[in-house]
Amino acid sequence: MTVDQLGIAKPDLRNPALAVMAEALTDVENRYSGIPTMRNEMIAFGLPEPVFENRRNEFVVTFFNDSDNRNIY
Repeated sequence: MTVDQLGIAKPDLRNPALAVMAEALTDVENRYSGIPTMRNEMIAFGLPEPVFENRRNEFVVTFFNDSDNRNIY
């Protein structure tokens, strides 16, 4: 999956049986809703969207705390 696909494409689950069971038995968040929720909340507070980066050995999300793009993590 590429960074551009985050929040749009739905990746395969590593353990579909466990995911379905967790959804049925608990109050877990709906699958695939985290990134769209982050984007929507940042916009709702008048902040820039988070920046997603796929680096060599890590996945990094950068949040900005004002429109001047000063980072917070």
